Amino acid sequence: MQLGFALHPELRRLLERRNGVVEPESSSGPGPGVFPAGSILPLGHRLSTTSEIASMHEILVEVGEDNTEAELWDEEDLAGHLHLCVPFALPNDGGVAFVDHRPGPTYGHVYEMGIGSGDLDGTLWGSSLTEFVRAVTDALESGNPFMYYWPATFEHASGRTCVAWEIHS
Repeated sequence: MQLGFALHPELRRLLERRNGVVEPESSSGPGPGVFPAGSILPLGHRLSTTSEIASMHEILVEVGEDNTEAELWDEEDLAGHLHLCVPFALPNDGGVAFVDHRPGPTYGHVYEMGIGSGDLDGTLWGSSLTEFVRAVTDALESGNPFMYYWPATFEHASGRTCVAWEIHS
């Protein structure tokens, strides 16, 4: 994966241990209403593979270039530096969770951005990948919220237990 800069050490370790999620084996593919493997993060995000990360990074670079040329952002906006953001998880709706690789105080911060919805301000999910994973794990174990996302489990028609996140503002 060629990004033009080194991966944050926490993201590199995550990818060394887990290169995305393994989809359930099925000869016919997932049926209607079957949730993809690994959708345990808020908003249905699931860990991406290195090839998905590279593809999404290219999209982030294009979005950033297009909107910077149109002068929609100033130099300080996160969205003006999407070329230095490395996605690690994607939902099905055009959003993205990423690690900020800008030098300075936000290096390593985890954000979620609703690119598909046009929400390019970004929401801080953690000051590090470790902090983010701990907060999500704590929410899943305790039933308490992660930010304004409340974890809930339900049994899918397939008999599998799934995680859904309810939004309470």
